Amino acid sequence: ELSNKIMREMKRKSKIFSKCTILKKIGEGGYGVVYICQPYSAIKIQTIVDNDRLRKLEREVKIQKILNKCSSKYIVRIFESEIVMNVLGDSYFIMRMTYDENYKNLYNYIRDSNNFLNLSEIINIAENLLLGLKCIHDLGIVYYDLKPGNILLHKNHKNIKYLDFGLAQQIQNNLNIKKRLKRSGTPNYTSPEILNKIPIEKREHFKTDIWSLGVTLYFLDHNQLPFRGNTKDETYSKIKNFNPYTGNRFPMDKLDRLIKKLLTKDYRQRPNIDQALAYFYKYVKKEKGYA
Repeated sequence: ELSNKIMREMKRKSKIFSKCTILKKIGEGGYGVVYICQPYSAIKIQTIVDNDRLRKLEREVKIQKILNKCSSKYIVRIFESEIVMNVLGDSYFIMRMTYDENYKNLYNYIRDSNNFLNLSEIINIAENLLLGLKCIHDLGIVYYDLKPGNILLHKNHKNIKYLDFGLAQQIQNNLNIKKRLKRSGTPNYTSPEILNKIPIEKREHFKTDIWSLGVTLYFLDHNQLPFRGNTKDETYSKIKNFNPYTGNRFPMDKLDRLIKKLLTKDYRQRPNIDQALAYFYKYVKKEKGYA
């Protein structure tokens, strides 16, 4: 947490800070702290530890500006950002973004409350996850870090918002993917083609997100991860070699079949977002009682 001395200096030097009143801290981790402020929004303050970190933050803002074309129904939007230099010896990157107290982190909701979502809720959430991802992909952006921890769930257990696009990249073709991208995101959500070291220029990068979405839906349906191991290497081995049992708690096999399709290990056979949505509306949404 930032000290009172740093906060006072930040207020003096930051244009964003100077026009906002901090209400309370709502999150902390890694290099950053998140506060609710007035006018009603959230401020994320991150320490710039090196030039690589700065480039990552600047890329995230660039991606977020593109994503502003998406409906705010699916995306946590950034209003403004700035770099504040030499605050008691450190430099900080500040972003002010949308905030809605009706939304909670999806991963924390499942884990902390030990809640099982009912079938109707999972179907509603799955629909919005698919529609939100379609908006992202239609803008030529690969998320690379899709997971429950980067999803906010509304208290109605239907609406969602994606956040944290620090690993996202816009792709015109496979040749402009950064060579530094060897693995994406969190180990449990990493796709087989990344672990199998398929050459970057040959991958269908949008399908990496499809795999991560499959892992996320499995997590919602089973309250556990499909490839979780005791070590990172064990997790990676399961992702490459293990086929999880996707039998489901509810008498509805179409949702399971969708999850299985999203978790197809061969990315060439895995559906893209339009194919996944078409399957969802043709079979899952039209299952008796949920049309």
